[in-house]
Amino acid sequence: MGVACLVFGGRSAEHEVSIRSAQFVADGIRSVEPQLLLIKITKDGRWFLTDAIDIAEPEAQNRLVLVPGDGIYLKSTWEKLDISLCYLVIHGTACEDGEIQGLLDSCFVPYTGSGLLSSADSFSKTRTKELVSRRFAVLRSRSFSVCPEPEELEGLSFPLIVKPDAAGSSVGISVLHRNAAEDIRQAFERAYGYSDLVIFENAVTDCREFECAVVRTDSGLRAMRICELMRSDMFLSYDYKYLSGIDYVRCPADVSSQFEGLIQQTALEIFTLLGCSGYGRVDFLYDNKAGILYFNEMTTLPGMTAASHFPKMLKASGISWQDFWTWARESALMRAHKRVIEVG
Repeated sequence: MGVACLVFGGRSAEHEVSIRSAQFVADGIRSVEPQLLLIKITKDGRWFLTDAIDIAEPEAQNRLVLVPGDGIYLKSTWEKLDISLCYLVIHGTACEDGEIQGLLDSCFVPYTGSGLLSSADSFSKTRTKELVSRRFAVLRSRSFSVCPEPEELEGLSFPLIVKPDAAGSSVGISVLHRNAAEDIRQAFERAYGYSDLVIFENAVTDCREFECAVVRTDSGLRAMRICELMRSDMFLSYDYKYLSGIDYVRCPADVSSQFEGLIQQTALEIFTLLGCSGYGRVDFLYDNKAGILYFNEMTTLPGMTAASHFPKMLKASGISWQDFWTWARESALMRAHKRVIEVG
């Protein structure tokens, strides 16, 4: 049958968040997988077996090698690891954008969360908005691979949110108040440090921010109780989310059952539209003045720290870690089995 492993770390700006996520959920995964290997991906992308979930550099003799078409090996002995499933507790660029998923697919190793294509589509905010806008409201935006000139932003409504196309946890985001060349350059360069594509998006100055976790359970796809992010600024920064210690999440959100139902149903439809599997988180902005619910982002491997929003929504919905990870496991193995049938 093989042994399961927990994969954490990664070469992204969210490396430390992944470590905290893995520390928080390890016991929950062990309730489903008593024999659990730990695999750490370092900031420079090397894979190691390790005994602890921390920031320490793993032992060199525990370096792993991924061999496409074959599997994962311990480099020092060329012993092949018999891995039944990888629990992916990784976030950000080169982690939830399809890169790791593609590597594991090529090694015939099943993993939790969404597959390669849906992970890639969901991680690109430009691509996601393009797909979702066919059925749901999205904020007007333009994406650039080179710094735009002021005239290229004409038609957008200032202030603008400037953010990386492919990054998470609010890294690289800034607010652009003026259509001035120097301001545009600074905002572009801040975001471009995290992604080759930068989004300039209309900001909603009077809005509420909601999130909805979606989970594939043993009885089908289910939307959890929603949460509201209580913010005092135009966006929640990385430091505010992870370093401030402020509890800014209201879960469940203080809204009517009808409004919560609207968000839950929309989240289910977007999750399905993007071809996601296992679990994920769908984010929304509600324009208080216009009365419009806008899709904001899709996250296929949401944060799992003690302060993260996803675990709070599970708890508010009465879902135990054991049930959640059992469902994540079953969904992953089902997708892997389907892939084998399609390839075979």
